[in-house]
Parts: sequence; structure tokens; C-alpha cells
Amino acid sequence: MPQSITRFGNLGQVFREGESELLNEVARVTILYEDLRLELGELRVINERRDAKGPMDGDDFRVAYFMRRALVTLIGISSRAYDAAQNRRFQTANYLPPGS
Repeated sequence: MPQSITRFGNLGQVFREGESELLNEVARVTILYEDLRLELGELRVINERRDAKGPMDGDDFRVAYFMRRALVTLIGISSRAYDAAQNRRFQTANYLPPGS
């Protein structure tokens, strides 16, 4: 599994105190992505525990809950990504690949 990097900073400065709708969409997608990561992580834990110790009471309900939450989160990510793509600033941004 890839390692993550935690960075610290003033989010008000990073996201321009909420003045940029594009940065607001980026923040929303970021939060949803973290939610998805946690939900999928919990599904992995349930699966690994089942493999090691066999099924436990409540596993089916927990799997159903986290699957439902992950699907809702994916729909949210899709919606937010679409909203970001409709942003005029996003559409006019010039991407320069590294080394350009």
C-alpha cells in the first residue's frame, strides 16, 4: 500500500479563506477521498479478520454499512469532480508537465 504524506499548514491560506470556488471544490473532493480511504480500510480489516478467525457476529451488517458508505462517497466524489470540471478557472488552467 502506498505511503501517505502528512503536511501541516494554515488551511485558510491554502484554500484562500474560501474565496476560490475551485479550491473549495478541491477541498470537498479531498475530504471525500479521505472518507473513502477510511471506509475501504475498514472493509479490508473485516476481510482480513474473517480470513484469520472466521466470520464473526455482525460482520455482514458492518460490510453492508461500509459498502453503502463507500458507494455514497464515490457518488459524492463524482459529483464534486464534475462540479470542479465545470469551473471556468479549471477549464482555462494550463497544465505544464514536469520538466517543461
